[in-house]
Amino acid sequence: MSDEEPIKDTPVEGSRASGPERSGVPPSPPPAKVEKPPELKSPEKKVEGEVHRERQNVGKGKVLLIVLAIFAIVLIAAYFTITLEQSPPYANVTYPWSTTYEVLFPDGKQVFIGSTSIIALTYQDEVIIDVDGNREKMVLGEERLISERRAAIKVLGIPIVETNYQMFIKFIAVEDKNIKFNLTLKTSRQVPQFLINRILPSEIQAHPV
Repeated sequence: MSDEEPIKDTPVEGSRASGPERSGVPPSPPPAKVEKPPELKSPEKKVEGEVHRERQNVGKGKVLLIVLAIFAIVLIAAYFTITLEQSPPYANVTYPWSTTYEVLFPDGKQVFIGSTSIIALTYQDEVIIDVDGNREKMVLGEERLISERRAAIKVLGIPIVETNYQMFIKFIAVEDKNIKFNLTLKTSRQVPQFLINRILPSEIQAHPV
């Protein structure tokens, strides 16, 4: 019997060794970490937020306009409801405040200052003054006390100022169909100028001198 040769392991063509040690190829790196991009607000949400803020601003503006309108209405109502109530004066009162106006009384026409009726009539070189039915003559340059009373100035029916007052007139001149006087109001307490201006009638064209 012949000696048999041992069988050698021969690698099969095309076969590859498994594992990095055998192939000599370095291992592949781990996959890179992908960061999630920041979440962006959608244009629709941004627009909705802006619209909401605009509506809030518009609402506040409307409320402010309503408040201002109410305030203006109250002021106008107060101005046109200023009234003067008169009564007999208090005794032993001084008159530290005084304002003088230049006025034009229409000749022969009745004028009311508060509730005081005044009519001025020319008569030759004189003037006849009728105050609540009491007539007196005045010459050029003469000054006379024509009324002394207690006055309560009310706004919306509520008294805001109460004072004694004296009313003096001084005959200055006759101009066309008007008689010019200096009218002086003396009061026992200070009265706001706009209240006095509101009480003086427009037909006498009063302005301070």
